[in-house]
Amino acid sequence: MNRDVKEITDWLEQFRGQELVITKLEQQDEDLTQVQLEEVSLDTPAHAQDDDYIPQYELVLHGDGIVLNENQAPLPGKKYEIPLQGDWQSSIEESTLHLTTDRAEYTITRQ
Repeated sequence: MNRDVKEITDWLEQFRGQELVITKLEQQDEDLTQVQLEEVSLDTPAHAQDDDYIPQYELVLHGDGIVLNENQAPLPGKKYEIPLQGDWQSSIEESTLHLTTDRAEYTITRQ
């Protein structure tokens, strides 16, 4: 079932102060990121209406985090951005959010 952006942000807001694990699958490349969620925002990038490449919205998860790769680097800018552009789908199952966009699949799980 597809959720609207408000339902998604409301669902994420309940996990403020908690750790989330984000799995991103893009072109058979999987990235894992941990975020200590401090805030959720929905941003509209500048020039979003003028350029098809720029997403209409970005779901932004703010907080300290770690990109879990070989080097375990800190999350740049203390935020994780998910571009919402074109046709995207979402579903929520208890402590897991699934988002599928034109570019990637995201799974956000409360730890």
